[in-house]
Amino acid sequence: MYDIELEPEPVRRILNYHKLFEILKVSVDLGIYTQITTPLTAHRLSQSLGIDESFLTFLLETLWLTGLLERARGEHESWVYQNTPVAQQYLSHGSPLYLGKERFQEDEPGKLLEHFVKEGPSKEVINKDYWTPELIKKLEVSALLGGVQSAVKHVSLAGRKRLLDIGGGHGLYSIFFTRKHPELHACVLDLPQVIEVTNENIKRHNAGARVRAIAGDYHTFRTTRKFDAIFLSNVTPSPDELRFLLTRSHSFLSDNGIVFLRSFVSDSTRDVWSAAITLERYARRGRHGFSRNDLTVAFHETDFANVKDVYAAEGVIIVSATK
Repeated sequence: MYDIELEPEPVRRILNYHKLFEILKVSVDLGIYTQITTPLTAHRLSQSLGIDESFLTFLLETLWLTGLLERARGEHESWVYQNTPVAQQYLSHGSPLYLGKERFQEDEPGKLLEHFVKEGPSKEVINKDYWTPELIKKLEVSALLGGVQSAVKHVSLAGRKRLLDIGGGHGLYSIFFTRKHPELHACVLDLPQVIEVTNENIKRHNAGARVRAIAGDYHTFRTTRKFDAIFLSNVTPSPDELRFLLTRSHSFLSDNGIVFLRSFVSDSTRDVWSAAITLERYARRGRHGFSRNDLTVAFHETDFANVKDVYAAEGVIIVSATK
């Protein structure tokens, strides 16, 4: 016997997420968010895009209900639509923080899980050549979907003057840290092939007065001036390399300097998004990543004090410690 009143809500919700994703992808492909930086009717937009007006009206109404568009009465009582601030910032082609069409075309998580089931983990080797400009730009888009915002919100750099962002890649963490803290200057240290992306972003965000890119490797980096803050975001995947990185970071800090480590961990928070990210990362590497305790132990083994959890969500934790 079957219970016909048993609602398939978990299944329906997940399938509807996929449906909304496809709608978002179509809207990005059409360039809607670049067109409606100022209010437009569905009629005017359909003429501009060469798309059926009724179809476009249904699409715009859906995007309005998802919170991506604003809607108001225009002339002749017709509806006019315009980007919300979020859509304007991340989905309009003219924005420096535009995510790009590519993000909505890839199916990497699905392919990754399927590959693991059929063939096991990826055989990728993470060395210096692994960090290409193309990969850094993909990581930049991922960071803009929450990582940068949460770090800027929760990492306290008030009163700090000199930040070293080791393995800072795209440079967005430093760019927005300095935007939040006008007294802060930042150096982004990363490999030579990566720094070209950093410099592109520094220029794009007009941040050159207080953010500088340094081509180098933290294994051999030398500095005569100390920093009073260091930021590390997923720089290294191995426990031994993490301890080495923290030892080097300790040497770069002035007395009472602070380090913030942002890292994926297998026990960030007990929610569906953390579980999904942990699954994806295991499928990629075929091994467990760090736990919270791994990070705490590494800090203590490298002579840091005052180890504290700063933030945890969606598979990520930010930990602080002082010299």
